[in-house]
Amino acid sequence: MEGSSRPARVVVLDTETTGLSNSSRIVELAALEVEPLSGRVLRRLHHLVNPGMPIPAAATKIHGLRNTDVANKPVFAEIAQELADFVRGATIAAQNATFDRRMLESELLGAGQPSLSALGVRVVDTVAVSRGLFPLLERHTLDHICDHLGIDRRVRRTHGALIDAQLLADALSHFAAAYRTWCVSAEDSCNDAALTDRELQSIVDIASNEAENRHAEAVDRTFARVAIASSWADREESALLAGLSAAIGPQGWCSKNFSARWLSSESTSWKDAANAYLGEGALRKFRSELRFPMVSARTIEDATLSSELETLTRRLAAMTARPTLSLLADTALRLRAARKRLEALRAKLRAQLLDFSVTGFQSRYARVREVRSMRTDYRAAVTTIAPAVDLGPFTSCNRHLGLHARNLRDCALLFGDGRDATAGPAPRLVA
Repeated sequence: MEGSSRPARVVVLDTETTGLSNSSRIVELAALEVEPLSGRVLRRLHHLVNPGMPIPAAATKIHGLRNTDVANKPVFAEIAQELADFVRGATIAAQNATFDRRMLESELLGAGQPSLSALGVRVVDTVAVSRGLFPLLERHTLDHICDHLGIDRRVRRTHGALIDAQLLADALSHFAAAYRTWCVSAEDSCNDAALTDRELQSIVDIASNEAENRHAEAVDRTFARVAIASSWADREESALLAGLSAAIGPQGWCSKNFSARWLSSESTSWKDAANAYLGEGALRKFRSELRFPMVSARTIEDATLSSELETLTRRLAAMTARPTLSLLADTALRLRAARKRLEALRAKLRAQLLDFSVTGFQSRYARVREVRSMRTDYRAAVTTIAPAVDLGPFTSCNRHLGLHARNLRDCALLFGDGRDATAGPAPRLVA
């Protein structure tokens, strides 16, 4: 495991603010220095803060603080030095840390204090930590985390910086126990049979000629090669995901390195709804003509690329004949990463081909043309003209498998390498 063998100095932090915009101000701040393996609070810093502006009613509904509650409290500049000294050199653990970090950086800057990075502070988002430790948990709000870990949150009637920081500190020992279990868990290696990054990178290199394309003819041919390789990777990834879908139960699956869970999403056929509820005349004002350049690849004969793809296809077929879930997951994610590299390259080559076509270049391996089409904004038509209609008959629920590599790097910042974790609550690694 990467990271320190000893837990970091950890400060659990939370803020309440006047709103969510960049101009919002902090009205409450709580910072608890904790022993991360046990969650025991060592020191605390808590302030109500006069934001120098009215607290909107919408914000009061969230945290319960009113203008009268903070009228006689210090402004942030008066506590900024104390806060800077408190967090200096620490790892901050915060729920939805991006927001708290943005607010702190803004307030510290306004108070003439160093930035968090200048103070030697690292910030860990406990939402990401929870997702890594409990990947099958549907949501990772503080309430859901507490309920999952059996932490009593009845005191949390409204959002409050001190209450939320204390609940998050209580969750740390559970996180540490689950991380300890993850560190010592074993998993069959799939590296021998799986496609390696080097092998997949070779496909990307071959498709891109392993060189910078500066000439129109080279870009033209490379675009077609990349399209073929990308299509192959997409097809093989879909086949692997189909194999995973057949093998994974309804509750999903989680191993040391991978997780897969079923995701549902609703979609509405706005075109069918518009045709059912609206007349042809009503749709006319929602039509517009679109003109856009189309670049599509032609199939090319490429012995080197074809040979490499055939070799990898045979390897994949051999792997899926004796699959393990970890092997399928590992290979699918490697293919996905290679396909993203190919797609990025394809977008760059498409832009180059469009530039060359302006000068009169005639592509041999790609078709470059302007497409004109009539577009009807069916969604806008329905929501504008008939906003109260029943969309139930035109709405469907789609179920698909979400596959992810588990990321627990932030745990090493909080808990060290996991071997020092003390006995704590019974971990729930898989749920």
